[in-house]
Amino acid sequence: MKNSEQPINPTPYINQDGTIQHDVYTGLTKLEYFAGLAMQGMLANPQFTERDPETVAEDSFCYAKALLGEFEIN
Repeated sequence: MKNSEQPINPTPYINQDGTIQHDVYTGLTKLEYFAGLAMQGMLANPQFTERDPETVAEDSFCYAKALLGEFEIN
């Protein structure tokens, strides 16, 4: 599993019978988490409120992917 696909706060999956499946985890991926943080930062800046939501979302993922790429290099 790629680093970007790993959950930020891994939570074991609970089966319907209530047993915990320790090899499967749920939660936001690192990519989703970092993209959300990037979007939060952009939207906190009044200059970004003029941009359309699709562009902000795309840019958020671009910044998140760049950050995760730096983790892979170092």
